Amino acid sequence: MTKQNTDQDNTIKMDTPDLSGKTIELPLDDFMPRRTRKKKSSSVSRTATFFTETLSLFRDHAKDTEETIRAEQGEVRHHNVAQEQDESEKLGKLEEDFERRETFAGGGQGVISRGKDLHLRRLVAIKSLREEHLNDPAQRGAFIAEARVTAQLEHPAILPIYSIHSDDSNGLHLAMKMVYGQDLKSYLQTIVKHYRKDGIRAYNERKSLRFRLDLFLRICDALSYAHSRNIMHCDLKPENIMIGEYHEAYLMDWGIARQIREPGYDPATWTKPKRITGTPRFLTPEAIRGEHCDERADIYAMGLILYEITTLEEAYSGNTPEAIMRKICAQDMRPVVHLFKYPIDSDLKAIILKAAAEDPEDRYPSVKALADDLRKYLRNEEVTANPDSLIRKAVRWTMHHSKATLITMLLCVIAVIGNLAYNLAGQITTQQTEFSQKTAIGIAFHHCAEIAYKFDRELSKMENLLIATGNELEFFYNRTTPFRSNIEETVPRIGHGSAAGTEHAENDRRINDTNLFSRRFIKLVHGGLGKDTTGISPVTIAGISFDDGLNFAYPADPAVLNADLRKSPGFRNRMMPDQPVSGWSVPFRQEKADDAPTLLTCSVRINSAEGKPAAVLYLDLDISRLLQTIKVKNTLQDHAEEITFIDGAGRIILTGKSGHLNEFTGEDNMYGDKKLLEYILQYENGYLNFTRNEDGNDVEYVCVFARCQTLGLFYLEIYKLQTLIEKHEAHRIKKKTP
Repeated sequence: MTKQNTDQDNTIKMDTPDLSGKTIELPLDDFMPRRTRKKKSSSVSRTATFFTETLSLFRDHAKDTEETIRAEQGEVRHHNVAQEQDESEKLGKLEEDFERRETFAGGGQGVISRGKDLHLRRLVAIKSLREEHLNDPAQRGAFIAEARVTAQLEHPAILPIYSIHSDDSNGLHLAMKMVYGQDLKSYLQTIVKHYRKDGIRAYNERKSLRFRLDLFLRICDALSYAHSRNIMHCDLKPENIMIGEYHEAYLMDWGIARQIREPGYDPATWTKPKRITGTPRFLTPEAIRGEHCDERADIYAMGLILYEITTLEEAYSGNTPEAIMRKICAQDMRPVVHLFKYPIDSDLKAIILKAAAEDPEDRYPSVKALADDLRKYLRNEEVTANPDSLIRKAVRWTMHHSKATLITMLLCVIAVIGNLAYNLAGQITTQQTEFSQKTAIGIAFHHCAEIAYKFDRELSKMENLLIATGNELEFFYNRTTPFRSNIEETVPRIGHGSAAGTEHAENDRRINDTNLFSRRFIKLVHGGLGKDTTGISPVTIAGISFDDGLNFAYPADPAVLNADLRKSPGFRNRMMPDQPVSGWSVPFRQEKADDAPTLLTCSVRINSAEGKPAAVLYLDLDISRLLQTIKVKNTLQDHAEEITFIDGAGRIILTGKSGHLNEFTGEDNMYGDKKLLEYILQYENGYLNFTRNEDGNDVEYVCVFARCQTLGLFYLEIYKLQTLIEKHEAHRIKKKTP
């Protein structure tokens, strides 16, 4: 075999090789006993028989191999010169079968030369025992034992031995497979050289590491096979691992291999060896201490080889073997850090540290367990050396089930987007509903406030008109010179009368002067505030009452003209000097009938020339008629559940439904909803949402209200919220429709 450098053209072979196994077709009948053959047999029974016979052959082969190896090693320990001489004489001559050529490598025990098989015409590697060891029985016995032990280990990763020969000079020679390549140590040094020259970033270290780990696993398989045959290598190191030019891997140099379970071994009688055999930096702590070693010593060495494969440097180093062995006993291992600072996975670090543990009990129980853990790492599975946490398990599951994870993630994304879309649609719907609700409430409140404002405005307008008329009358009554005016016959005169027991002359100047204001009184009744849809003025009567019982009124009403208005509370209050000159009374009814109008009286005091109260100018206003004259375009009012006027004390003045007020008043008619009343009296203008229970269901309502400043009354409208929104939306859509 020969070593070849693979660093031509500044490149390193890092690709994982594609290894293909051979398939051998075996006749099924050759593995079946004659007595089991039947003309008709199921495929299941034939297959079962085949596997049974095959396993039997494997067991027989393993048993024969182990017995042969044990016998050869026993002969090495108990050999004698005469027996060895006889063995040498029985060997064939090298010159008869092979042509020996130039030497290309060597070691402490032998040298390696190229050779040619004279019969099969193939190139082989010939390992020859050095001349200085030819007369050493121990060396000769070890050489023959290595050849025979290696020949029994038939594995693709163990270099096959073709034959053993002697020669005329009593030499010993092994013919074995020629391998073109380099050992693992040289391969790692080549990688380091290129990384130092070009930088690690110029290469794919991840791919290179996986290739090196694949080579390591093949050596693990070979070593596991040897351990199954009760053989441990005892000299594992990168120099004894050969890499072929086609990425083959071979475990070589079985010169100091021995049995794991030696016959007759007794821990009580076992004595420490006088010499330690092996490579210093790969010796185990127990071997250095002189203790008995088993297959876990090979596992320890494999852990150190895995360290070099991973980090590209040695785990233990020193200037002398003694210094290295002291570090090994003290477990002064370098940290598992890459030579070029390339990140190393925590699982791989754990595998290295477990394999190279100081205590054999802490190491892997077998090479197979080490290889299985490393394969799990390469498959991104949980390793026994570094158990996963719950989170890591979940991460690994997602990586191993990428399709399911992707589908799950897509479903989650779709669900999240769907949920967001649903929530967004709900929010939009809610916002639209809230907007429609607030818009409808706003419009209803606007209409309500407009009605209250126009109600106030009309009352102020009528009061100002009445005050102006009173000022003119006061001027005429207090003048000092007579005044005469021709009154047109087309203008009706104001009716006049006297209270019972009071007489006035027909030519009383007050009658003549008051008639001068006929047009003014007519305007107060018919033109002051306009007329409702029926053409009827909201002012029912206008008149003047003097302190001596003389009354004037339009339209003329005998009951009013002949009544003693001086006894009414309104007249008495207005005639008091400490009262305001003008103002409105509280709403009242002249009759107790339910259909009697609810009236408001506005009065103005007229003083004499001496400044004393002499008369009261007044008019009566029908509230319901006044509301009908107020022009407010309110399409929602017809759908109101309740329309009510209340005063500042909470008494109902007028109330009704769907835009129509049923007129009634009285001190006992207090508004029933105390909470709503409290809210209205507190804020005076605004709206309030509330619920009422109807037939076991909560129904939402809204109340819009506004205060009439002139009289201190509150005008309120109550709607079902849903009805208000629907009617508003219907009106809005109808308005948009051409």
